[in-house]
Parts: sequence; C-alpha cells; structure tokens
Amino acid sequence: MNKFIRFAYGWVLVYVVNLGLTYILNNFLGIAYEISYGLTLLVMMVWNFFMSLKLIFRTIYSHAVLVRYSTALIALSTMNYSTTLYLTSIAWESYLYAIIFIVTTLVFLIKFFVYNRYVFTSPLEK
Repeated sequence: MNKFIRFAYGWVLVYVVNLGLTYILNNFLGIAYEISYGLTLLVMMVWNFFMSLKLIFRTIYSHAVLVRYSTALIALSTMNYSTTLYLTSIAWESYLYAIIFIVTTLVFLIKFFVYNRYVFTSPLEK
C-alpha cells in the first residue's frame, strides 16, 4: 500500500504539471491542444521514469527496466492520447480539461498495476 500512496502523490504532482503545461502551451503560446497535450505527455514520460524508478518503486536502474518501462509507456500513452482526442472530438474541446482528468485517472490505475507488477520489479520478484 505504501507504493500506491507514493504513486498517488506522484500522480497528483504529474497531473498538476500536465494540466498546467498543457494550459500554458495551449492558451499562452497558442499551440493547438492536440500538439500541446502530446508535448506535455512527452515531458511527463521522462519525469515519470525517474520519479517511479527512484521515489515510488525504489528500483535499481537496468536496461531491462528501461525497456519494460518504454514498452508499457508507449502503450499506455497511446491509449491516453487517443482516448483524450476521441472524447474531445465527440464531447467538444470545451471539456478538454475534464476529459484529461477522467482519462488520466483511469490510466493512473492501469499504470500502477502494470508498473508494480511488470515494470519496476527485480528478476527475483517476478
């Protein structure tokens, strides 16, 4: 449960940065929301890896962990991005931030399971 609490705290931090960066890129810099959100996800990928590795799951870096993380992250980020774009296309862009919250929350739960069970484990824990 301790990992889940650390993961939840990390998720809140990532969500705030995700939302804030998307808002800044979209509203202050005039970048389309599709691109703003995609760029934000790329920044969050790198941040999440190191936060998960060192602070949440406290795993030692290895190439195997990086490969598992990259594979899971590509799949989960693709799901996150495409679901957000799909929902904004049928529910209007005005709901973008609510949609980001809903999709990110669902992906958060899936990520914790995948990261805890498959990504940030040592060979002895599998």
